[in-house]
Amino acid sequence: MDCGVCVFGALTGLSREEILHDLPDAAKGKTVDEWETYMRGKGFDAVPYQPEEAYPLPCAHLVESGAGHHWIYQAADEGIHDPSPVFQHMPPKLLKLSAYRRRVLTIAVRPKDAAKGRTSTLPQ
Repeated sequence: MDCGVCVFGALTGLSREEILHDLPDAAKGKTVDEWETYMRGKGFDAVPYQPEEAYPLPCAHLVESGAGHHWIYQAADEGIHDPSPVFQHMPPKLLKLSAYRRRVLTIAVRPKDAAKGRTSTLPQ
């Protein structure tokens, strides 16, 4: 499974089922542009941040590890949630960005109509 389905589901509050209904091939992986386009189509602003830029929480990080590139989720409490089976038993507060070779890109997601009181459901 592509880590993006879990990570962007956590950021937007969209279920795995809804994402896979909308993007049947999402489990095979999507490009950054495809994820951004999808989230914007669902009513979210997707704001990218380069590695040298400060970023808000919660957010998604595209990271490079020994196994290649994949998405991880960083919660508002700074805990890092990595959907990889390697980290399934790692408490989020113990996992640090320094565990990865590098952070390639960060994307913050927020509802476009947040001023109207809509909020996304984010796991803590």
